[in-house]
Amino acid sequence: MKNRIFVALLILVLLFSASSSYSQGLKVGDKHVGAALGLWSGIAFSVHGEFIFKELPDLGFLGAGLEIGYAGDDIGWYTYTYIPLFAYGSFHYTLPSMPQLDLYARLGLGFVIVSSSYDGPVGWDFGADSSYLGFAAQVGAMYEVAPGIWLRVGVGTPFLLSFGGVFAF
Repeated sequence: MKNRIFVALLILVLLFSASSSYSQGLKVGDKHVGAALGLWSGIAFSVHGEFIFKELPDLGFLGAGLEIGYAGDDIGWYTYTYIPLFAYGSFHYTLPSMPQLDLYARLGLGFVIVSSSYDGPVGWDFGADSSYLGFAAQVGAMYEVAPGIWLRVGVGTPFLLSFGGVFAF
């Protein structure tokens, strides 16, 4: 696990340090679809879609999106499944000297569906399901490696750390 994280970070560092002359950068009207692997209490997976709807001159861009994920966890005799569903607003800042690098922040509100299964002694199952309403916050960076193709890394919630790809169209 640690080796995979190290390799992913190394690849991202190499991509961030490469210069690019083909970058399109962000623009109003972009639609992004992406997938990511993340860390919850174990490995998690998510997909998201986002629409860039407003440019703030000399500041950046505003976007809105939806994200759905999946994570699992084993605790004692219980196996938990988490399905986070979040709507979020985002702020994107692109460095003028490096349009292929996008720094972003997201705030969201959503629902986490929690289910569990029990595999222990008969009669000891106490029903451990507890879905909940939650907030999401994430900061991260996207790097355009080809026109409309971005790599993304983020930290925050619902996933502590996530790596993924994003396609703009």
